[in-house]
Amino acid sequence: MSSWDQDSPKTAKAAPWRKASRFPLILWGLFVAGLFLFARSNQRTYEEGRASERWPEVVGLVDSFSLVPDDMGKLQPNLLYRYEVGGTAYQGTRLHAVDHQLRASEATWLEQRLVVGAKVAVRYDPSDPARAALTVGSGADELEGLLAGWFGVLFVAIFGFGLYANLRRGRVLSIGDALASQRRTIGAVS
Repeated sequence: MSSWDQDSPKTAKAAPWRKASRFPLILWGLFVAGLFLFARSNQRTYEEGRASERWPEVVGLVDSFSLVPDDMGKLQPNLLYRYEVGGTAYQGTRLHAVDHQLRASEATWLEQRLVVGAKVAVRYDPSDPARAALTVGSGADELEGLLAGWFGVLFVAIFGFGLYANLRRGRVLSIGDALASQRRTIGAVS
């Protein structure tokens, strides 16, 4: 007979935790890990956008520009421009220094501004001049992603602590147990 089967006060207290399903805790852990990776990715994007604000600027020329719908029907810029840094010629294709969702109002403005042969201000990464963009910085989209990711991690961590505490106490472990507990409570009130 194992020590878990004995009715001693020491094992009686530990038994509900040992017998409880750890699946919700494991699922919670995987969810927190995924949410943490999402939040960290958003933080890197935001920081990259902020760092791009310090990139030097040169004058470039637009070689081609068009707006092409992607698989989801959203407009994506198809852009080619050329610029020169320290006597070396480069070609760029990035509109934004960080991935950015193009808005309809922005698309109309870009079509009017980015005509073939137009002079544009090109910002380039001084450590890699081949990496350039026409707009730099982090906008509201990047900030929203950053905040959503870290508040999500915080919320799920607090929820997980409550789940862990309930599992340790041997409390409600499934929806069926919760409904049975609710029925008992309602029956006691009636």
